[in-house]
Amino acid sequence: MDGSSKRSTSEHLYPRIYGCAPLAEDEALSSWIMLVAVAKRWSVKEILRSWNYRVASAYAADILVHIPPLSAMASMTFESGLRLTETHWAGATILADTRFSCLSSHNDGVPIHLFCPSCLAQDRKPYVRKRWRLAYQFVCERHNQLLHDCCPQCHRRIDYSRFHEHRPTTSVTLFFRDCPHCRFDLTQSRGITTPTESFRHLVEAQQLFHRLVTCPFYRHPRAGTVSSAKILQSFLIPQNDSYPAGSPLSRYSGIDFRRLFLNRCEEMMSLLLRTRRIPSEKFCSVKAS
Repeated sequence: MDGSSKRSTSEHLYPRIYGCAPLAEDEALSSWIMLVAVAKRWSVKEILRSWNYRVASAYAADILVHIPPLSAMASMTFESGLRLTETHWAGATILADTRFSCLSSHNDGVPIHLFCPSCLAQDRKPYVRKRWRLAYQFVCERHNQLLHDCCPQCHRRIDYSRFHEHRPTTSVTLFFRDCPHCRFDLTQSRGITTPTESFRHLVEAQQLFHRLVTCPFYRHPRAGTVSSAKILQSFLIPQNDSYPAGSPLSRYSGIDFRRLFLNRCEEMMSLLLRTRRIPSEKFCSVKAS
């Protein structure tokens, strides 16, 4: 078979997407997959099927345990296979453990998708950062602004899951700028700056969580080297099931803010209420406890 035949066969199997933006260094894999679908004018489901990528949605790719076949993804998009392999970082973290699914999903099971209005406004190609997919991210360390998870106009949670079945009609540069429900420009969301001391505490909390999530062991100042999962469990709220907290079979429903922030809990929860990250009824229950 000559070279031209090989090229035509390859192009038939993997129709390349011109104009597809490269994968950013800190971009969530789900973000890039959705932008590929936008560039191709396909639904996410069609893109995943063409790659033989067997995940329920683009968001599920962020916590995938096993690395899928990458040849189709790389050939279609001109993205480096090595670079694509590196994006599957969650498989080597605690995030791949179903016990800790609350760290990448809300209590109702909807995927977490946070955003910083200032970051989106400065992006040439707006995209979702890996850390914007995690429940323990509260503030943008670059802009000292609280992260949002709801549209300020329609007050609905930011979630692009509907494009799994439906083809997007917008451009790559507008896809993550616009609310998926009402098309409000999210870069126009009001930035909420935190006081210096509160900002420091929020950053310390999310950096602690990230160390626990990404490293199997943690060097505790008093207890020595211990399992990161064991420490992480102490900051989470166990679900109401038959397994005791700390059991390998136990599940968790969210972050225990009172345990995480101690005597500053009420102050931090009041801040997070300003971006609707914490429902007001949940805040009342925490105050009453």
